[in-house]
Amino acid sequence: MSDKSSIEMSSQQSRLRSELLPKNSKARLIVYGLFLLAVVFVLIPQIDILIDSITVLRTVSWVYVAAVLVTTVATYFVAALIYLALSFHPLRYRRTVLVQMAGMFVNRLLPSGIGSISVSYLYLRQSGHQVAQAASVVTVNNALGLLAHVSVAAMLVLFSSNAFSAVAAPRLPQKTAWLLLFVLAVIVAALYIAQHFRHKIVLALRQFIVQLASFRTRKARLAIAFGASTCLVLLNVLSLMFAVRAVHGNVNFAVALAVFTSGLIVGTLTPTPGGLGGAEAGLVAALIAYGMPLRTAIAAAVLYRIISYWFALILGGTAFVVVDRRKYL
Repeated sequence: MSDKSSIEMSSQQSRLRSELLPKNSKARLIVYGLFLLAVVFVLIPQIDILIDSITVLRTVSWVYVAAVLVTTVATYFVAALIYLALSFHPLRYRRTVLVQMAGMFVNRLLPSGIGSISVSYLYLRQSGHQVAQAASVVTVNNALGLLAHVSVAAMLVLFSSNAFSAVAAPRLPQKTAWLLLFVLAVIVAALYIAQHFRHKIVLALRQFIVQLASFRTRKARLAIAFGASTCLVLLNVLSLMFAVRAVHGNVNFAVALAVFTSGLIVGTLTPTPGGLGGAEAGLVAALIAYGMPLRTAIAAAVLYRIISYWFALILGGTAFVVVDRRKYL
């Protein structure tokens, strides 16, 4: 390629970035503006309830808090098993666990799960995987996570006809209208952002189909990874259940799954580090939709996020230092 062609291509890329970035920035400002409006119109009028929620946290059941901690830490060990099953080259288990913890640390600093994906990809490349191999492992891991999530819900419907009876007709107190509208607005704004990257999404799907073909002769490992992904979903839902029980609330597994899914979706669509703000809003909105008192719902969401976000941030930060010093990435 000539120097002139290179210069023209570079100028085209720069022009493309200049066209896209303002739109993306504008959309993100819209989302952040929605958060500010939520604080003004939703949280501030409910300040007394927030204070009551803190009071609820002072009377938590420490047995259930310990259970939340155990299930949260267990997710890193299970996540490492998934990568061991999918990898094309041997990985060391303890090292992989540390990398997963480090990935969660980076994930808490970046939006939409970008951090853990990037760390896992770099780790696989450092472990001898080619670019296509590392990309396929990360892509299939994420796809299995989604499939496992859907499968858990399907199994509940199949083996327990009453599992989602509480989910079928949630009660929606009038005082939650602003919070629910806020969650909906965040989703709409996030979809507005996503529409600028539709071609990337289509391209990623095509690449995934190609990458999945590399696992045709590795069905046993794929099955093991799927089983571990299912366990990962179960641990996350149990962790949320225990957080609700810790603040003296009560939800069955099906409702906890629906609430966890709500927080996961809104948190993923919210362009803040680790879905901060959006995940909490999604959890609270779902909990109160299924009849939980607002102060208890807030307390449960806060406790769950203290452990799944802030505790993970500290634990993952320590792991990241170790991973960096030992050159695992």
